[in-house]
Amino acid sequence: MKKKFISAILSVMMVGSLLLTGCGGENSNETAGAGSTSAAAENKETFTIGFSDFSLTAEYQAKLRDEILDYAEKTYGDELEFVVLDGESDSDTQNSGIDNLISQKVDLIIMVPFDAEQQIPAVQAAVDAGIPLLEVCLQTADDGLRTSFVGSDDTSSGVLEMQCLAEAMGGKGNVVYLHGPTGQDSEIKRHEGANQVLEDYPDIEVAAESVCNWDRAEAMTAIENYVQSGMQIDAIFCENDEMALGAYAAIEGTDLEGKIHIGGIDCISDALQAVKDGKLDCTVLQDAKLQASEVVEAAYKVLHGEDVEEYIEVPYQLVTKDNADDEYFNN
Repeated sequence: MKKKFISAILSVMMVGSLLLTGCGGENSNETAGAGSTSAAAENKETFTIGFSDFSLTAEYQAKLRDEILDYAEKTYGDELEFVVLDGESDSDTQNSGIDNLISQKVDLIIMVPFDAEQQIPAVQAAVDAGIPLLEVCLQTADDGLRTSFVGSDDTSSGVLEMQCLAEAMGGKGNVVYLHGPTGQDSEIKRHEGANQVLEDYPDIEVAAESVCNWDRAEAMTAIENYVQSGMQIDAIFCENDEMALGAYAAIEGTDLEGKIHIGGIDCISDALQAVKDGKLDCTVLQDAKLQASEVVEAAYKVLHGEDVEEYIEVPYQLVTKDNADDEYFNN
C-alpha cells in the first residue's frame, strides 16, 4: 500500500508529517481511553494519531518510529493516520507539539517523553481535552494520567549490562558511568539498575561519572579526558549504545584497547557489530519492533472502545558475543 505524506511546519519549528499508515493509572483508561472514543469509533473509518517522539534523529528513536508506521500500515492500512512530531530533545518543544496535536483534535496521542517530570503537563493537557495518550519506550513520572505505557523495565537493562561488566572485570576494579540526559526516565532507572548490581560487588568502585546525553561524540570526549588524566579505568558502563561506541572510539588504537570492558543498551546495528567484533562486551536489546507492534495494537483497541493494560512490558535481552549472531537480534 502506498504511503501518503502531507508536510506541515509548526510555529514551534517542529516538522510534522502526516502519514496515512500505521507508532496508567487505574482510572486513566476510563478517563482518557476507551470511554472517550467508543461512541465515535462506530462511525469512523479513519483515526488520526499524533506521534510525538522526543527525538527523531537518534538511531533507536528513528527505528522505533519506522517500525510503528510500518506495522500500522501493514496491519491497518488507511484506518490509522499519523501526524509525526520531533520534540528535538527539548521539553518545551515537545509540550508545544502536544498542544498543537490537541488543537488539531487528533483521536489519540502516542508519546516518547523527553523528561519524566517536564512532560507531565502535556499528558495532563491531553487528558483534559479528552484525548487518550499512550507512552512508549520512555515514561513520565505520573502513571495515573496516561492511558497505558508500552515499554521495557529500564532498571533491568542496567542490571543486565552491569552484571556482564562486573563478571568481565573479575568482580573488582574501577568503572566509569556515562549517563543519558538528567531527568529522563530511562537514564534514572538504568543508573539504578547498575547500582543494584554493585551492591554485590564491594571491590568495584565508581571512579567517575559524566552526563553525555546519549551522544557518541560527547562520550568520546569524556573518556578521552579521563584517559588523559591518568585515571585507572577497567570498565565503562554506558546507558545507551551511542555512548558505548563513543567510549570505544576514545580508546581505539591506544594501549588501552582491549583492556577496558564496555557495555551499552539498545542493540543498534553498529553496537551489535561491535559486540561481534569484540569491541564491546555487551549490549542490551531494547526491542523496537515489539514495542511498536504492542503500542499500535493498544492504540487500535483504545480507539475502538476496548480496555488495555496500564503497563504492557517488552522485556530486555542481554546480547554478548556468544549470542550476537542469533537471527532475532539481526532482523
